[in-house]
Amino acid sequence: MQNTSRSRIPCVSVAAPSRQAAREALVEWRMGLAAEERAAAEGAIVTTLLTRLPADPAGLCLGAYLPLRGEPDLAGVLAQWVARGGTVGLPVVVQADAALEFGRWVPGMAVVRERFGVARPEPFEPVIPDLLVVPCVGFDERCFRLGYGGGYYDRTLAEHPCRAIGVAYDGSEISRFEAGEHDIALAEIVTETRLLRAPP
Repeated sequence: MQNTSRSRIPCVSVAAPSRQAAREALVEWRMGLAAEERAAAEGAIVTTLLTRLPADPAGLCLGAYLPLRGEPDLAGVLAQWVARGGTVGLPVVVQADAALEFGRWVPGMAVVRERFGVARPEPFEPVIPDLLVVPCVGFDERCFRLGYGGGYYDRTLAEHPCRAIGVAYDGSEISRFEAGEHDIALAEIVTETRLLRAPP
């Protein structure tokens, strides 16, 4: 697939004081993607992501998400995961400065949109993910992720270490930025044209 998104926003150096500005610019950019461009990118991301997940998910819980603010839609991945016997858990913020909790979800299940539009499964049945698929506002070549600034995924991975795969559009790449003391690199990041792996 030809990369049309990367040229629309430059890779920039991001230091700690400028992270919020970078978040705002990247979210605005991805929300402005044309429908056909977004659909093509999402299809390519889903295809690659399926190759990075266990072929037999029976007995495994995948921590994932329902999209908001222009995030890639992984409905095809989640539906296949559940159809093959796996469990999906959606992340929920239970309190500030704490790890995320996850609630069991199946396609078609009711959700309540909480703060920032995060989808909480209703009723809420706690589950513990065996692996995570994490949306990235931005990312760099080392697989460090720029998120929304709450640090929830970093705390989650610190308390419950597991394999975590980031998903993002090519145009969300930024040049190397200063990782914070508590930032944790993801194992891999999948875009519409690339699979990046964290350095050993």
